[in-house]
Amino acid sequence: MQEPMKRKRNRRPKKAVTEGLLRIPSSEFSERMKKVRERMREEGFHALLVYSFKSNAIRYLSNYSPRYSVTNSALMVLPLEAEPVIFTRLPMHLEEAKRASYVKDVRVSVSASLNVASTEQMAADCRDVLKGAGAEEGKLGLIGYGPEMGISLALRNALPRARIVDANYVLEELRIIKSKNELAMIRRAAEIADEAYEAALDAIRERKVDYEVFAASEFAMRKNGALGTQTFFGICEADKVFLQPTGERIKEGAVYFLETIPEYEGYWPERTGNVAVGKFSDSWGKIFKIVEDLYDQSLGVIRPGITVAELVKRTSEFAHRAGLERLSYRLGHGIGLDNIERPEFLSETDETTIRPGMVFAIHPTISIPGVGSAHVGGTFIVNDSGADPLSRLEPRIPRL
Repeated sequence: MQEPMKRKRNRRPKKAVTEGLLRIPSSEFSERMKKVRERMREEGFHALLVYSFKSNAIRYLSNYSPRYSVTNSALMVLPLEAEPVIFTRLPMHLEEAKRASYVKDVRVSVSASLNVASTEQMAADCRDVLKGAGAEEGKLGLIGYGPEMGISLALRNALPRARIVDANYVLEELRIIKSKNELAMIRRAAEIADEAYEAALDAIRERKVDYEVFAASEFAMRKNGALGTQTFFGICEADKVFLQPTGERIKEGAVYFLETIPEYEGYWPERTGNVAVGKFSDSWGKIFKIVEDLYDQSLGVIRPGITVAELVKRTSEFAHRAGLERLSYRLGHGIGLDNIERPEFLSETDETTIRPGMVFAIHPTISIPGVGSAHVGGTFIVNDSGADPLSRLEPRIPRL
C-alpha cells in the first residue's frame, strides 16, 4: 500500500484572480462578420442560416447566446448583401437579446407573441428576410450542431427553391484560432477553474460531505464572475466513476474524480484529475504514475506544424509502452466558446494541423477494465513554440 504524501497544498504559488469583467469589443465582432462574408463570396453562398439553442455559433457572430433558457433558441439570417437579422423564440428574452447582441436587428419570431415560436414559424420568418434580400432561391449555408440541425427540415420546407448545404466549416475555420481578446478571456476563465479546484480540494482535505465539495467549487466560480458552472465530483471504484452526490462524508482510502468547468463570458476551460484520500493501492499508484507521465509527454509533443493525429499517436505509444495490455485511452479535445469544439475528439485519424492560437483541453485519461480510471490535466494554448498550460496547479494527482 502506498502512503499518502504529507499534508501540503498541491499547487503553484497563489496568484490573484484578475479583477473586473473582460469583454470582447464590438470591433472584433465586426471583423468576424467581415471574414465570414469574404468566405461566403468565395463559396458562392447567398446567405448563411445560423441556428443555436445550446452551442455558441450565434454568440461567436453577435455576442448573443440563447442558451440561458432550455426552451429558447435563435436563428440568425445572414444574407451576403443585406444586414443580418436574429430571431429569438421567446418574447420574454427579446430585450435581453437586444442588449447582448452586436447585431442591431433582433426580433421575436412572429407566432411567439402568445407562446414559444415553432421551428416552422422561425423558418417562415427566415424566408421573409431572405425574400427581401433576394436570396430565397440561392445557395444557403446551414450552421448548427447535433440536435440543433433539427431545424433543417423546417427550413427546407419553407425554402423549396433554395439549395441548403452544410456550412459549419465556415465558422469552424475561424473559431479554431482564437484572437488575442479570446485568449485573454480563456486565461481568466482558467484562473477561475483553478480557484474552484483548490476550493474543492480544501473541502476534500477537511473530509467534508460530498455536497460540500460541490458547493465549495460552485461558490468559488460564482464569486469570481462565472455565469455558468459545472463541477463533476465522485468516487472511483475500479474503472467506474460515480458522479452523483450521495450525502456521504469523504472516505479514507478512496480515490475520487474532480473536474471544474466555469463559463466566463461564454468561454469554458477545464481543470480535471483524480484525488487520492489517505492510503491507496499499488495498482492505483501505477495508474497515477502513467497518467502523470502521459501529461508530461503530451506537453513535450505539442508544437505548431504537427497534426492532431501525430500528437495522439506519439502519446498513445507511450501509454502502451508502459505495459498496459487492456487500455482505453483518451487525450482531450478542442475548447473555447463551447466546452467541446473542433477538433471534438483528439484522435489518430484527425489530420488537423496544430497552429498557434488553438486551445485544447489536454487531460490524458486511461481506463483499465476492472482496475481503475485515472485523469489529470487542464486547458492549454498553443503558442509559437509549443503548449502553454494555463493552470497554475501542479499537474499531479493530489494525495490528501
